[in-house]
Amino acid sequence: MYVMYGRASQVPRGGRSRHIFIQFIDTDRLKKALEFEELLCIICHNLVDNPVHHIELWMGFKACIEDWLTRDNSCPVDRKNLTPELLRPPPRIVRSVLARIEIRCSFLSRGCNNCEKYEVIKEHEEDCTFNPKWENKYVVYLKEKLAEKDWEVLELKAQLNQIKYR
Repeated sequence: MYVMYGRASQVPRGGRSRHIFIQFIDTDRLKKALEFEELLCIICHNLVDNPVHHIELWMGFKACIEDWLTRDNSCPVDRKNLTPELLRPPPRIVRSVLARIEIRCSFLSRGCNNCEKYEVIKEHEEDCTFNPKWENKYVVYLKEKLAEKDWEVLELKAQLNQIKYR
């Protein structure tokens, strides 16, 4: 398995791999500067999303850590032996701090100025009117409307011609 991040991907090392795409939360999208560096993934250095916590007090994306463990069974910090059993969900206080972080919509460059809480940003981005996936549906809708209007124009022209030639 290897992880494909939002902007870059790691190359698999030998054997067959399973691909996972992670839409990470880049720190540039944060409304305010992050107060706790510990909320960044130990591997990709982006804001943790679906985090796992290690007893040595570091956190990371679950997928980042799982990918790390497919290639290396040592801790990315101190190189001691690391097994999935040593990983836990983060403490409640961490989840509470994450929940209060405000994140800009990833479609800011397309015109969306929304800033949402960590726990609802993905929902917003899925439904965001600036999401390119909606463009295609909107284009299809507009083409249908245009076809209807074209038909109406043709009918009006025919009526106009009938009036002219009476």
